[in-house]
Amino acid sequence: MNLLWHMLNGTFERTVEDIVQQERAKTRIKLTIIPKEVVEETSESPEFFHSEIQWLYEYHYTIPNEYLDKIKALPRETLLRDLNKVVYDAIARYSLFSDKDSESEKIWFLIHAFYLLRDLKATESLEVILDFLSQEDELIEFWMGQIRYKSWTVIAMCGFNNLERLKSFMKEPGRSCLSRIEIGEAIQQLYFLSLIEREVALEWFREVFSYYITNNTVENLTDTDGNSFLVRSCMAMRAKELWKEIKTLFSKDLVDSYITGNIDKIIEKLYASVNEDSKEEIKSIADDYALLIIDADGKEDADNDDSDELDWDKYYPAEPFIRTDAKVGRNDQCTCGSGKKYKKCCGK
Repeated sequence: MNLLWHMLNGTFERTVEDIVQQERAKTRIKLTIIPKEVVEETSESPEFFHSEIQWLYEYHYTIPNEYLDKIKALPRETLLRDLNKVVYDAIARYSLFSDKDSESEKIWFLIHAFYLLRDLKATESLEVILDFLSQEDELIEFWMGQIRYKSWTVIAMCGFNNLERLKSFMKEPGRSCLSRIEIGEAIQQLYFLSLIEREVALEWFREVFSYYITNNTVENLTDTDGNSFLVRSCMAMRAKELWKEIKTLFSKDLVDSYITGNIDKIIEKLYASVNEDSKEEIKSIADDYALLIIDADGKEDADNDDSDELDWDKYYPAEPFIRTDAKVGRNDQCTCGSGKKYKKCCGK
């Protein structure tokens, strides 16, 4: 009778969702982020080798392409040192910028620096990038916002030749779930882009999973959400070779089936043909910003169409085993909790 009442009053979907969330909470493992101390807080702006770096503090995505070209043409060694300073400046002056109403143009310098490092394939700056990704989610999201889902492109282009360091980051306790997800995405896309061999990618995931399995009692090492999206990366790669490790993660309650789907769904994905739609393109900073300009100038009704030009909600492409999509609009937030629009998630 209670269930019938919920159905008649239109609250059945919410009731099912509540039950699911209660069940998830019983086995869900969460991380407490331990920010890495890399710089001292300050209110002083850094000094740069090149005056052109100041342009990064004066523009958002409308920064002229000629300015970006001039910056990329600067001497590499001192340019990278300046860009590294910009990244650390975002950490050191976070309190200063976040405590006041800053103009939007003034808080894009971190994104500019990240994208420039990506375009330069600045492998020398990988540690700086990881230092930033070792901070609190609030700090990272303040500076990157919805652009955070593209941080995998920076990780990939700056870390493709140092997969061991990316692996060791995954083993550090207290690291952000979202940062770990983006690193997993970087490995997945490096394989799709033929920048690393399949066996290299598989072995990377195998070692990470094996470490989590062996050290599953270590406090604050890993979390079910992050592990689940790493499994999803393997599902996208059709990594049937990792079935043993994935099954063990499940048996130890280190994966959330609400995110990955049940065992049958995982097996289906692991043994399916590779879907080319899983492959993402790494654009240049100019191309990325051009899309943002197009979106800002001519797509005020973007939420009312099915355009795939700007996939802001890249995170959490979940396919939950419980669906409540009958009353969810295509442009509403997906009920799976991913943060994506329904049309970009379970409504695909």
